Amino acid sequence: MSGPRKPIEPTPEEHRAAMFDHERPNPLMPQDWEYQTVMPDGATVLVSKVGGGTLGRYYAGAWHYNYSRRDRHAEGSDLVTPVAHTHADAASLVADFHTPD
Repeated sequence: MSGPRKPIEPTPEEHRAAMFDHERPNPLMPQDWEYQTVMPDGATVLVSKVGGGTLGRYYAGAWHYNYSRRDRHAEGSDLVTPVAHTHADAASLVADFHTPD
């Protein structure tokens, strides 16, 4: 008799396809977001470094993001930081860009 069955994990190709499937509400599954914060105006911002990252470290390059507020929603993978930023810095950039003046 073998042990308990392991859950079937998606292949790397399936995971990449799901990350860039813009038909879904979020390009990443909730457990895949590396950083989440709530801004002073009540907006929720989620970010993850494209290719993966570790909280507290600085990264340049592309970021996945999801910005959600009562009256506004934006998501994508088109945030690119040529200068290295932390996840918190990237979330602040997303919020600044999507908060009306």
